[in-house]
Amino acid sequence: MTAIELWDLTLKEIKDKISAPAYNQWFKPTMVGHIDGSTLVVLCEDEMQRNWLEARYTSLVSEIAYEIDNNFENVLFILHEKSGFLN
Repeated sequence: MTAIELWDLTLKEIKDKISAPAYNQWFKPTMVGHIDGSTLVVLCEDEMQRNWLEARYTSLVSEIAYEIDNNFENVLFILHEKSGFLN
């Protein structure tokens, strides 16, 4: 499974589990980065988004990704190097 496929499936599950406003604000503007071993790396627009996702949703995202493909146990939210990457 590719990183994009895993993230798309994970997002679909997340969308069913959290409110639409929370999903639209915190998850919709993310992009999948890559897979690093058993870790799914997710790109965030800014530090606030990264911190929020990391503090409040790491467990949920990790659990969902693991349910989809048990090769993935962790998620890592990082900042995308370029500002405004989702214009």
